Amino acid sequence: MGSNLLHDLLARVPFPRNREEHSNIGPLRPRNLVTRYGVSRSQVVRLLSRAQEVDNLGWSKPPYDGDVWISKRLVDDYMAWQAVKLATISQAFAEAQALL
Repeated sequence: MGSNLLHDLLARVPFPRNREEHSNIGPLRPRNLVTRYGVSRSQVVRLLSRAQEVDNLGWSKPPYDGDVWISKRLVDDYMAWQAVKLATISQAFAEAQALL
């Protein structure tokens, strides 16, 4: 569930990205995520709270009201993780293709 939520959050980041420390991703309500992913509200709130604790996510009007911002650090880390994942898949594909 955590990775689905992460993908959902990062898909909301506007591109091209700004170079500011936070990007506004618009409104985000835990109840909407509960409905979308079919999980408990406590799971969603626990994940969102953890992201807030490490300053990767925040609301303009706590708790969970107004627009949400996401940290540049989280966006950069996510993109690096995706780059490594895709490079690994590409390498595996090339190696498998060479064996054929």
